[in-house]
Amino acid sequence: MTVGDMIGVLDTSGNLQIREITAGTASVNLTVDRALTGTPSTGSTVYHCARWDHSASTTAHKHGYFRAEFESHTTSFFGCAPKSFELDFVDGGPLVFRHTWLPNDWQDTSDANPSYTAPTAGGLITGNLQFFIGSTQFLIRDAKFSVDNGQVQRKTGSGPNGVQGGVAADKRQILMTGSLYLGDNALSLNEIVDDSGTPALGIFTGDSAVAGDLAGTYDVAIQAGTAVGQAMYLRLPAAAFRGNVVEKDGLLCVDFTAMATAPSSGSQARLGII
Repeated sequence: MTVGDMIGVLDTSGNLQIREITAGTASVNLTVDRALTGTPSTGSTVYHCARWDHSASTTAHKHGYFRAEFESHTTSFFGCAPKSFELDFVDGGPLVFRHTWLPNDWQDTSDANPSYTAPTAGGLITGNLQFFIGSTQFLIRDAKFSVDNGQVQRKTGSGPNGVQGGVAADKRQILMTGSLYLGDNALSLNEIVDDSGTPALGIFTGDSAVAGDLAGTYDVAIQAGTAVGQAMYLRLPAAAFRGNVVEKDGLLCVDFTAMATAPSSGSQARLGII
């Protein structure tokens, strides 16, 4: 294990804590991106995450092939460019992955009734969200993470199905959105409360406290799931954070957008799954 890897350890309650290694090697002490919220058990196993990175500097993406089958109809989609995807951290429900692809060509390939074998189902990643700004944990609701690669189809009368490839429109966005709870004196004391209800983040400035706007660049992360094989950790090390005060279910909240920007080193968004 080395810097940049994501690891998970079990605390004394048996809950998995996932973090990113920022310094050290496996043979010496490891430093992680933020403090653990529980004490690891002595001699406990360290789990190594599968990790994916997303960076605006990446211009070559893998294309996909998809086949849609229904009753006596089959359509194949070729040269599918990854347009966007979204992780929806459903409150009290399983993590939902939505994705959109733009095909370069598509055609009916068969009128026969196709056979279908369902893939082996894996374990769901469900609830137990831990959301961090810096090392402080906050209650979060309505959390989502989305990536838009800015892909657009080049439409033409010359290409098959009126499409001839596609291009990236240089409008990529990597965003995390959600809502945080404000304290009773938020507009006068600049407080957003942490997961225990204690004022923890004063980021209103000047007249923006009245307008409800806030801004700053923060190291933001979220973990979903606490069981080995059913957990993930997402980190935006340099997120441009903006939000507005709103009322939800009679409670004051900040609806925020955290847009990934380029950190001093490494990628803009890092995702680890165990």
